[in-house]
Amino acid sequence: MQKAMVLAFAMLAVPALASAQGGPPGGGRGMMQQNVAKLLIDKQADLSLTAEQVTKLEAVAKKIDEKTTPIMADLRKARESGAGREVMMGKMQELRGVSDEAFEKDIKPVLSEEQATKAAKIIEESRPMRRGGGDR
Repeated sequence: MQKAMVLAFAMLAVPALASAQGGPPGGGRGMMQQNVAKLLIDKQADLSLTAEQVTKLEAVAKKIDEKTTPIMADLRKARESGAGREVMMGKMQELRGVSDEAFEKDIKPVLSEEQATKAAKIIEESRPMRRGGGDR
């Protein structure tokens, strides 16, 4: 079941990142601008996180930002230069890889099993639906 959850998370990441490029309506933060640790810190009440867990997630958030900042810069340059879909998808896959790895290696060990299940659901629900009426 854990593998299925990770696979579902991975399959949702690419379309979510693609649709988040322009930013969400209303000025909110899309998944392109927000790392998964920050999202979970924002939802700490829903997850019943302890102060110690929040502190650990803040460290993970910093680590994710350090890894994703250069990828995001490359993605912006690629978009501005009119790079093809393959280049853009490659950069988005890199971002997804950072998120996937952080969730599995750095975030889940900080959470209880119940919190990890809720966290995966929060992450999934934070991703925009595919454009064109497709389902997730």
